[in-house]
Amino acid sequence: MKHLFLLLAAFCIVAFSPRISAQTPAPPATPKPFGETEVKRSGKFYVQVYLEENFKGRVFRVPVPSELINDTELKKLGIPNDSIQSMKIPEGVTVTLYDGAGFGGKNHTYTGNVPKLDDMRSITSSLKAQLTPKQ
Repeated sequence: MKHLFLLLAAFCIVAFSPRISAQTPAPPATPKPFGETEVKRSGKFYVQVYLEENFKGRVFRVPVPSELINDTELKKLGIPNDSIQSMKIPEGVTVTLYDGAGFGGKNHTYTGNVPKLDDMRSITSSLKAQLTPKQ
């Protein structure tokens, strides 16, 4: 009788114990805030261009490397022609803005964050964003 009781008790413990999975689900990845310019999950870099000075207004992400040869290419990313007024550029990236299509006309090259574009403000018609060669 004692053996039967022990056997019944062992069965109840095994049968009614919660099952623990061998694999524990990974915690969800926390996305980077939209204002950050470097995305480490994919290894890609993005330049963020703003339609107002001091990183205000609508913001658009431009993947690096990119060669946006005219306003049609800018519009594919949602950027209106002649509208860029400030940029956040991640370390190791260079951006050249051109006032003419086809990388023509007046141009200026930028690195780092640019709160005001000054002479290139609201005249950009083409853009190149590239990784800066290591020296």
